[in-house]
Amino acid sequence: MTPTPTSPEPRSLSLGPGMALVMALGLPLAGCGGDRPEDTPDPTSAEGTLTLEYHQFSSSPSLAWGQGSTDPMNPEYGALSLFREAVEARTAALGSDRRVVLALAAGTATLGDVAAGEATAAHVSGGSLSPAWGFLVNSIPFGPDFSQMVSFLYEAGGLELVNQTFRDREMDVMVLPVVGSSEQLAGYFRKPLGVPSCAEEDEECLAHGEGIGISGLCSEPWTLRYLPPAETILDRACRELGGPRQMNFVQAIPGGSAFLTAVQQGAIDGFEFATPLDDYDAARGGFFANASAPEGSDGRHLGEIGLRYVHHPGWHQPFFLGWMAMSRSGFWDRLDEEQQAAVRAAGREALEESFRAADSVQCHYMERMLESTRGAVQRTEEGEALEVSAELVLTRWHEEDVELLRSVAVRVMEEARGGADPTPEEAEYRRILSALLDHLGHDSVREMTEGWFGADGSSPLAECVE
Repeated sequence: MTPTPTSPEPRSLSLGPGMALVMALGLPLAGCGGDRPEDTPDPTSAEGTLTLEYHQFSSSPSLAWGQGSTDPMNPEYGALSLFREAVEARTAALGSDRRVVLALAAGTATLGDVAAGEATAAHVSGGSLSPAWGFLVNSIPFGPDFSQMVSFLYEAGGLELVNQTFRDREMDVMVLPVVGSSEQLAGYFRKPLGVPSCAEEDEECLAHGEGIGISGLCSEPWTLRYLPPAETILDRACRELGGPRQMNFVQAIPGGSAFLTAVQQGAIDGFEFATPLDDYDAARGGFFANASAPEGSDGRHLGEIGLRYVHHPGWHQPFFLGWMAMSRSGFWDRLDEEQQAAVRAAGREALEESFRAADSVQCHYMERMLESTRGAVQRTEEGEALEVSAELVLTRWHEEDVELLRSVAVRVMEEARGGADPTPEEAEYRRILSALLDHLGHDSVREMTEGWFGADGSSPLAECVE
């Protein structure tokens, strides 16, 4: 999920061959690398203006990038820019001596850095708020839609519940959801897992019939980049199916040149990333507009590498939420009540507007991705043309495989509640999940997943090319 640019807390993993290759290439992993803030950024007051210095985890357009345009059709669009502008406008309306402005700080930072006083603010994915329950306020596999989540956070006390959790831990942070984006693509793979929409003359595609399914995926010697909890669900589905198992996972490589290079050099055979808006331009962490690809790219787009089967529906991440984590004592408590209310209102305004902005251009960028690969053939790293199509092929997961993944997701989410003596993290998870289910009017996680938008096999992204 996410991305992911969404960067979860570092996890301990056994080093499969794919992971070893990534490490041999010297590529950074999520949660590792990046510049660290050496000093606590100091919110400064100049002529009555309070400056919030923040770090961001990604330059991808629908996930972050607070220094860009607020127009989603502008190549420099950045969803976080909507929050920046809304904060400045709403606080300026209180008077020139009450303004709050945002300034991008160098490097990356985590929620933990903010809590430790090593950064004043950090824009992070919802999933990185907590390894135990963060995905509940980021995007839930087979879960509620975006409007239901916004309603939970703002009308049902979900936002206060999240912040109360941090206060209970005596963590010096205040968090607000400030970025939203729509359904994500469900993975690029070397073979179709479901039913591919093959062109009549595409022999390589047609040879796969109705796809290899999850059982075929599990038996391929592939290294995948997926994010928890979707990684956990897919891994467990393979174990439950039994049979030969060769697939393995790497820790999430964030977007940008490292990710693209890893794919081009064969370290990754399949992955999920984000929306078509994010996936399109290689200069912004994507994979297709290689005229502006970052340094290190050999110029090939995903189709030319062989990862031409792009899957839907986005069961793993129906939407995305990005959060601004701010120092409570170092910034939030320095605001008066009206300023705090203005920043909260700006957060919700930006959250909803960024979702609408991303959703409005997904079909446009999906078509641009498809168009960029039409007529192309796969190429070697040295540029030698192969007699195999490189055109992207939209592929729909098999309904029976989606149902398997959904049933596994239900069990994973239920088991995360813990037993009779839950850990503190499990207790937090229980409180947030129970509050969400109560708000949605569901008696169980399974009942919640039955309302998922793709339950009938449809997908908003699939409609883009019909």
